[in-house]
Amino acid sequence: MAASLPPKKFGTYICDEKIGQGTFGVVYKVTKEEQPRQSPLGQVIYYALKIVQLAAVQESRERELVSREEEILKSIKHHNVVRFVDSFTEGKTVYLVMEYCSGGTLYEYIRSRNTKLPEDMFVNFLKQIADGLKFLHKKKVLHRDIKTKNILLTSGQILKISDFGVSRITDYVDPSKHSIRMGTPRYMSPEILNKEQYDQKTDIWSLGCTAYEMAEMHFAFDGAREREAINCIRNHKLPPFDGIKYCTDVITLMKSMLMKDPEERPTARRILKTLMNHECTVFTAVPSEAVQRPNISSEARDDTTQYHVLQAVRRESTIKPFKLPKEYLESASTEIQKLIVVQLDCAKAVDIVYSMKKHFRESPP
Repeated sequence: MAASLPPKKFGTYICDEKIGQGTFGVVYKVTKEEQPRQSPLGQVIYYALKIVQLAAVQESRERELVSREEEILKSIKHHNVVRFVDSFTEGKTVYLVMEYCSGGTLYEYIRSRNTKLPEDMFVNFLKQIADGLKFLHKKKVLHRDIKTKNILLTSGQILKISDFGVSRITDYVDPSKHSIRMGTPRYMSPEILNKEQYDQKTDIWSLGCTAYEMAEMHFAFDGAREREAINCIRNHKLPPFDGIKYCTDVITLMKSMLMKDPEERPTARRILKTLMNHECTVFTAVPSEAVQRPNISSEARDDTTQYHVLQAVRRESTIKPFKLPKEYLESASTEIQKLIVVQLDCAKAVDIVYSMKKHFRESPP
């Protein structure tokens, strides 16, 4: 029997498998060689390693884009933005190490489903993306390529914005100074396609395209050819909303993100505030097995975990009891979801929180 080949290594990282092909490089699932490969819960710790080969013709330009992505990732620490871990260079090859999100991309998740996202799940997903985008805009970061392929999911369905290769730290971009068109045409705003000055509202347009795709399971501007999609955007020929069975408030919010005039689009902060105050009209039925105790190690079922969960509930329920129940319920549910994922490593976090929220709403005060 032939001897098995040793695992491929990149620096001190051991390759597990190829998981993607980004705009500027290949992405591998890896583990770190010199660190313990298991978490306190007994699970292997994985990372995502992005490899960028710098072309000789455009080396300076590509190196600038990679350096920009690294700079932005290092400066951003938010639960809805992919976390930077490490970076190193070998010759004309640049390696960026980031947290690994086992749920794949939002693009893959949408198209793997047999049915459209229910309203409560749609609102939950859009809320997370808007929260990450609000933080980026607060840091003066224009992402410029918001799309479903650049949104990653963890095992607990926490969404994280990724791929900052074409991002820029600024308030606005003047096309006369930056002539290279950045982004993905189907998600580009009218102002970018028309070579007009643009700012953070261009990300809001892309978010509107992403929201429509989440609701309808296909591109917002879905022409047979890319040129058709671009012409629809330039002429502001919006896609139909008749097939989206969400409440009027959600539909109105989606349309507002696709206003032709950037000034008429809401900010990420406004979108998040609207979603936080939104009461979903229909809730997903949660199977009974989804709320059973997750199968975790004895180390995770300790007093510390229980303490953190109880503190999360107590903190959000006693600050201003019953004054703004909906707002505080939403805030508490978001924190509880994170705790379920981080502390218990449970993949059913979203379903459990949905069940809890439905129970609280239907129960007497």
